[in-house]
Amino acid sequence: MTGTPRKPSDIQTSPQAVSEEQEDELADLAMMLREEQVQARIVHYKGDLETNAELDAITAEVVAQLKGLQSRVAADRSPESRASAELEQARSLVVLLGRVFRDDQISVLLEKVMKDVTKRVTKLFFDSELSEKVTATESKARVMHHAEQALFYVYRRYQNRLIAELEGFTYVDPEIKAAALDRFDKDVNELRVGFLSRRSPELKRLLGVISGASLEFFQRGFPPKIEEFARAVVSESGSAKSKHAVGYKVLHESFGAFRQVFERKLMGHLVGYVQQRVIAGLQTSEEAFRSETIAFVQSPRLYSDVVSVASDALYEFLCNEGFLDLPIDWRAEQRAE
Repeated sequence: MTGTPRKPSDIQTSPQAVSEEQEDELADLAMMLREEQVQARIVHYKGDLETNAELDAITAEVVAQLKGLQSRVAADRSPESRASAELEQARSLVVLLGRVFRDDQISVLLEKVMKDVTKRVTKLFFDSELSEKVTATESKARVMHHAEQALFYVYRRYQNRLIAELEGFTYVDPEIKAAALDRFDKDVNELRVGFLSRRSPELKRLLGVISGASLEFFQRGFPPKIEEFARAVVSESGSAKSKHAVGYKVLHESFGAFRQVFERKLMGHLVGYVQQRVIAGLQTSEEAFRSETIAFVQSPRLYSDVVSVASDALYEFLCNEGFLDLPIDWRAEQRAE
């Protein structure tokens, strides 16, 4: 190995396997993070939407018309058709998910999901590295591995004070002041880039492990469970039990409950499958991973983000296939991101 020597205490080459109880706890925490993200972005969008009174009036009128139409359709449906709606929805969901998650080849959608997962994990890893704490829930400070890392943390910790000091000087020319502030920003950015570039080799190895385990889950671990998954999502969400429910699609009024059950079930399957294989991949790696990296792969945010990427892509796919009605605010916020 090359580079700065590291003390054995800074490296954990054999991450410990986790119990089923720990996996369930991790899945629950990851789902809580996902719910916080969803609620935050929907509240933000609705806050902007409510400021447009004209649009609110148009939307209310359209919604009223749709509800009237749905009421007439619901009244015409026979008891038998209502009873079969849940079964029909589950069957449709099985077929559609089966087109995405196949063990014989990578579907176009899954290929896109994996690319987006790689981008999201990369951003999450770098954001984690730029934090002085190992995890958001621990007070344990990081061990400095690189000079750029230590200097960057110091610059950022005292950034506001340093900028205030620079702005407080008397300059012979405003351009000199601007140049000084610009140079400060460049110095901080160079330290950031230099530090993160040193982390890239380990990130590359880590991405290989995470991407491999995730792809294996979507192609091998999840397909045998799709039928059970689909039935549970439709049944527990009640998407086929509402007053206006139809068998061929999930209406927008049922999307909230559908999404929560969909992601909770997917999260449970994914964490139980992927984390075991990620830990095994780290254990068998020829090169050691730092203890901070081990903490990263055991954080709920990692799995929350993977499920977020996969779920958002699947909702768009199911909508385009005519199976899922996405609420206006959800689609608008997705486009804004």
